[in-house]
Amino acid sequence: MQCGEAVNPAVAVQPLSSPSPVPALNVCVATAWRLAEIAQRNTIRREANLPLLSAVRELRRMEQQEDLQEFERFAWDEVLKGRREAEGGSNWRPNWMEGVLYQNEVYGLLRQRFYTPQQ
Repeated sequence: MQCGEAVNPAVAVQPLSSPSPVPALNVCVATAWRLAEIAQRNTIRREANLPLLSAVRELRRMEQQEDLQEFERFAWDEVLKGRREAEGGSNWRPNWMEGVLYQNEVYGLLRQRFYTPQQ
């Protein structure tokens, strides 16, 4: 989920049993959803007498996980498209040895697109 528009997640973030209101935050929809999920998980953790999650750390972890998934989609879709078509299925995955070769190809594509040599 990408950040696009600002929302006020105060209602979504506030646990039902919380007596104090949550201050309004100017965050995007994706962040509001993540904060709501963290609040829900913290409610469950509180009931189980477990330590609560840090919202900052969890937001960072969730964003890193989403970035990794997006990169993997790019890598596999871009590099393996031709091979998957040749194999006749979009679920084809390379074995370990082929995976290393394809990974090098992905790194090469990334260098071509995003690396600018310093003059």
